[in-house]
Amino acid sequence: MTFYDRKLVRMTAVTPKGDDVKLQLPVAAVKRLIDQAGKLPLPDDMVQGIDTAELMEIIRTCFEAETEGELVNVSSSGGAKFRVSIGD
Repeated sequence: MTFYDRKLVRMTAVTPKGDDVKLQLPVAAVKRLIDQAGKLPLPDDMVQGIDTAELMEIIRTCFEAETEGELVNVSSSGGAKFRVSIGD
């Protein structure tokens, strides 16, 4: 496990109904989740209107480059919001 794998991935999702979900996991755990499931385990209404395949590809690419900071900040026309960042 590398130093980067110990950094935290912070995900925030807000549904059009106003539900708010916050998730904080080590990079290594999120990598395993994406490798096994092909996506993050978020309910469909949390990412409604967001291209999840493209989102997962962006996150994988950022992991490979060991990117830190805000990776994704999406607001869909349907009112869903999704944000992913990596840091200490």
